[in-house]
Amino acid sequence: MIWPIGVHGEIVIGYEDPKSSLESAISEGKAIPLNAPFSAAAKEELVRSFDGDYLMVSKESIIRSRNEEVDRRLRTALQAFADGSEFEKIQEAFDGAILVDIYEQVPALLRAGVAATYRKQEPSWHRECIDDLNKATEVGCRLENLRDHYMWKNLPHEELKESLFRRARRSLDDFLAPNTELEPPIGTDEQAAAIATALCRQSVRDPLNLSHTVLTKLLTGDPEAVRATRSELMQNARWNELFKKVADSMPHGKVTAIDLPDRDVNIAIAHSKISDLTRFARTLQRLEQLEGNARRLDSWRWFIHELQGVHQWRESRPWRQGELAAIEVRRQLSLNGDPIQSMRSFAQKNGMFVGVASLAADAIDAAAICTRNVAPCVFLNDRKSGPKRMLSRFSIAHEICHLLMDRRHRHSDSWICRTDFVDTDRTLMYEMESRANAFAAYFLAPRESVRKLVPDLPQLASPEFISAVLKVRAHFGLTAITAAEHLINCFQEEGAGHTGREKTSPQLRSELRKAASQNPVEEFSQDDDFDADNVGPTGTSRVRRGHFAYLVRDWNNAGMLATHEAAVLLGVQVGELEDWYASSG
Repeated sequence: MIWPIGVHGEIVIGYEDPKSSLESAISEGKAIPLNAPFSAAAKEELVRSFDGDYLMVSKESIIRSRNEEVDRRLRTALQAFADGSEFEKIQEAFDGAILVDIYEQVPALLRAGVAATYRKQEPSWHRECIDDLNKATEVGCRLENLRDHYMWKNLPHEELKESLFRRARRSLDDFLAPNTELEPPIGTDEQAAAIATALCRQSVRDPLNLSHTVLTKLLTGDPEAVRATRSELMQNARWNELFKKVADSMPHGKVTAIDLPDRDVNIAIAHSKISDLTRFARTLQRLEQLEGNARRLDSWRWFIHELQGVHQWRESRPWRQGELAAIEVRRQLSLNGDPIQSMRSFAQKNGMFVGVASLAADAIDAAAICTRNVAPCVFLNDRKSGPKRMLSRFSIAHEICHLLMDRRHRHSDSWICRTDFVDTDRTLMYEMESRANAFAAYFLAPRESVRKLVPDLPQLASPEFISAVLKVRAHFGLTAITAAEHLINCFQEEGAGHTGREKTSPQLRSELRKAASQNPVEEFSQDDDFDADNVGPTGTSRVRRGHFAYLVRDWNNAGMLATHEAAVLLGVQVGELEDWYASSG
């Protein structure tokens, strides 16, 4: 028997086998009545909680109770707006209405319409409301059919509702309007200042006495903020030392790891470059749109539309969430259990740009950016060591998980990842990284396919085990260590002690690396080091080479960009640009 599983505040989609029958649950006292409002769209009368207990619920009463609460709150909110109540009262009423179910289309649209009225007075609330409405449309809300919704029809204030509908639609259209600004890269000094500021903030000694607004701009490498605070910051000995150390070690687009004891140094360095990569993502899309080419954005929207609900789980264990999501993505996209020959091609086909960027030292694996109305970009770190091809495959799959499943669970629109993240004190981050790691492993190598390839798990560290690991590695395109841990996981039986990721010993890892070096894999060459894209003027950062550089050159030749503008976009001098034109024909 298969029952749906639900949790407070989550929509239920998907299933899992219960540990015992309903009759056993009742006899053991685990099945209990539930009378509180429940936002799970239960498809049966049994829901199991995170701890495994069964809850007896009524689908009709849950949905009726939830909808009655939304209706009551919306009536109160509309009346407050119609009466011209104070803004705080109106905001609280509409925020309360959407909190019952943040993806319910009617409260999301009416709230956005009201926020549009206060757009100038309360811009931050307006952005939040329009963003929530945009997310509701991503998960299936169809605004053109909203007036036929029974909840809309039951609400009073017809003229007011129609007015709010029009305001919300106009604001959403503005929100989704393409960003047309062509943004140059952030220069070396600005990046060095951002990195020094990020590192300096970690020190209790010599704190930076800056306002939150100025500090935020500094951390994004804002040129004006750097210029305005440079003299003041240089009075801080710690900041000045860090700035010189970083600036001396990073020609444009390159960052050398700084020899400091803090374990998050490389994260700070990578974060300081996110603003530059965000500029790149927006400018790349604008360059693509200059020729009326919106295929990448359209492909991404199709991708997330097809995979609606993948992020909605009933399972509390992050690794299991990742595996269930991988199974669902493969099912929705009609992928069988065979290996994916090129993760790079898969990502690009579905609207994601994949490139290489100098993020930090090898401790960072990749980053992903998904800003509003811009097709996402995945950036692989420009590694100096390691099996680049296999790491690239895993990293791309890992970032796809973030882009699919974590966009709605955090306010940030970027992720910087280490696939060996183990900081269990940062619960949310640990859960997201664990989920993304599991998704990547099971998406690249589904459990059933692994067990078909290797029917029995050999004894760990035996020659037969290493041979089986190499077989999985070569067949699915994984690193030897990932293949070993994943092979063990695929034979693990679910239970309270199963954590979802078996760690191998240092000695076994060493043996696996040695065996892998002696048995190179020729397949999956499309996911190699991307050297074919490493084309552009001398001095251009790695990420702006290849596709981006060619777009700039084409529009410069077509007269759409002046030569000096093209040089600025590539972060080079005009002479370097002209030399590249001459050498590339």
